[in-house]
Amino acid sequence: MAVVTDAHNGNALARLRKTDLFCYFDYVISYDMTGAKKPAPDAFLLALKMLQTLNRRRRYLLEIASDGISHPHRWE
Repeated sequence: MAVVTDAHNGNALARLRKTDLFCYFDYVISYDMTGAKKPAPDAFLLALKMLQTLNRRRRYLLEIASDGISHPHRWE
């Protein structure tokens, strides 16, 4: 599982560790890695590319927006 964030990598990792969520993610894709902020597709595409290395049959992409979870997608 991966998280995609507009936060800088150090801030994102600190928040995930502080909330004890870091252990649930295989990858953290931050603004630093793509130089593009959401809703640009760059970070999402990078996350999907990285997740392909895990040999899992399915990949899901959910965006948590200020108005709730939106735009669910599924890739096989």
